[in-house]
Amino acid sequence: MPRGKRTPIEYKTQFGDGIFRTREIVDAERAEVEETETADLVPPISESTSTVPLSVRSTERPNDRIRVRQQVRHSFDIWHDQLQELAQIQVQMFGQTGRKPKVGELVREALDAYIGARKRTVERTNGRARDPERAPTE
Repeated sequence: MPRGKRTPIEYKTQFGDGIFRTREIVDAERAEVEETETADLVPPISESTSTVPLSVRSTERPNDRIRVRQQVRHSFDIWHDQLQELAQIQVQMFGQTGRKPKVGELVREALDAYIGARKRTVERTNGRARDPERAPTE
């Protein structure tokens, strides 16, 4: 024999009347906040106040900015033996410092060393021919 329909669920408020406020109360609070915000934006008029409006931006940049290297994600192909050597370096550094560095940190350090060495080589050889076959003729 088939059952009848289920009885509908009766929803009762569980938290009382303190949660929801009426629209009139919310509108009054919003108007009060807007009044205080506009009052804070307009400075009192005095003789020491400049004639430049507040909406005009200054063209001068503050000198307190610190130049920080920005980290960019980029993928490269490396040889398997290079990756194994990096893993061994990680283990050695973990034994020395107790902290396992990321492979990316090791690669960034290696790139900095390579770029620095490359710059020094270019600075030393600047103005001189490196290959005797390419030497400039006089």
